[in-house]
Amino acid sequence: MRNEYRVTTRIRFAFQYCISVNRESALNVAIGYARLEIIDYLLSRGFPVDYPGFENKTPLERAIECNQGSVVVTLLK
Repeated sequence: MRNEYRVTTRIRFAFQYCISVNRESALNVAIGYARLEIIDYLLSRGFPVDYPGFENKTPLERAIECNQGSVVVTLLK
């Protein structure tokens, strides 16, 4: 239960950050910080994988740009 609260709090922060500061998608923010638990949560809730964030980069492009192989594998599943 405690871990679920942490994930929810982090996701809430990511959404607030996305909307107010950078116009970045929540998935792209999670990828930028390499937060696999948040990425898995967003994908399980149906967050669109092809939703472009800031600079029109898709989450897959962002993961490749950040050189995060484990995130790329997660997104391709």
